[in-house]
Amino acid sequence: MGTPLDVAQIQWDSVFEQIAEARGDAGAAAEYRRRKEAAQQEAQERAGTPSLPVQRVFQLLQLALTARAQGVPLQQALDAVGAEEGYMAKMDQTYPWLAAHLRALAGRQPRPAVDVPGAFAELIDQAWAAA
Repeated sequence: MGTPLDVAQIQWDSVFEQIAEARGDAGAAAEYRRRKEAAQQEAQERAGTPSLPVQRVFQLLQLALTARAQGVPLQQALDAVGAEEGYMAKMDQTYPWLAAHLRALAGRQPRPAVDVPGAFAELIDQAWAAA
């Protein structure tokens, strides 16, 4: 979520907010809540996109290629390996570039024209070469 200082600031503002609420000082509580939310937003913006392990991407690409070879929908392949409900919806929000490639690979569609982060470009190219 951010640096240890970010986390500490957010925690202290949360504590001060609770103290102000307990004392009945709505104005101070609102100010601490505003500071806490601003610190959370700033920490999130600085943190950028959550990291994604290369091994996980590899496994997902393998699964999509297996679904393609077997002629089964991607969701069916995900269900078969025990993926949580709504997994692809989360992927759409967090890693839309990967979700697009997984769907296209599994669904025998053309390669999507989406930007791929540099760390994953070669892996994506290899998956498409194997398709």
